[in-house]
Amino acid sequence: MNCVESRFLALEPDDAFAAEVLAFKERVRRLVGEQLYLDHPPHLTLAMSVFRVEADVAGPIRELCRGLAAPAVTIRGWHVFEADQLTGSHTLVCDVAPDAKEPLARVQQEAIAAAAPRRDRVATRECYDESWDRLSDEERANVEQFGFPFVGPIWHPHVTVASVRPEDWDAVWLDLAGTPPEAIVRFSHLSIYGIRGDEPILIERFALEGVG
Repeated sequence: MNCVESRFLALEPDDAFAAEVLAFKERVRRLVGEQLYLDHPPHLTLAMSVFRVEADVAGPIRELCRGLAAPAVTIRGWHVFEADQLTGSHTLVCDVAPDAKEPLARVQQEAIAAAAPRRDRVATRECYDESWDRLSDEERANVEQFGFPFVGPIWHPHVTVASVRPEDWDAVWLDLAGTPPEAIVRFSHLSIYGIRGDEPILIERFALEGVG
């Protein structure tokens, strides 16, 4: 029996923006069929690591959320991670405006610190063996110290629509390029997900209760 498992921490957007992201996902599905991440719930990943199965991650995250205010940030336009380092496909995401990153970064740092004592650093590093050669030295250091995605200046917060196979990309971009997302989005919940295959499995979801 596997004694470790991957989990990730994610901020979840308000209902209005979640519905918009789901509509984008459905457009992609109608155009080119199933793609990686297409059936994942709308979320903004803060960190992904591997933990011992028995590790209590929920406890410290629950306590953290009692003092955290829900960040409200501007989502503006598309970003494309071309030939994504982890998937090899083109990953289409709703982009966070550059000047809106700071409140998300504060939440990310606190969430990583809360979960850090319980993560398995060796197993987390091993998850990225296949993509290790495609990562920069700074990215590798981030994975080893914090998990994935990255922290600090190289972190690019976003809400993913799908990672689209190269042969399907032109049809998707032709349809969606002209209707980019534009919204002020409140991220009111912080969730813990497990991963089964490529599918996220919700473990616990906490409201951010602090006063902004």
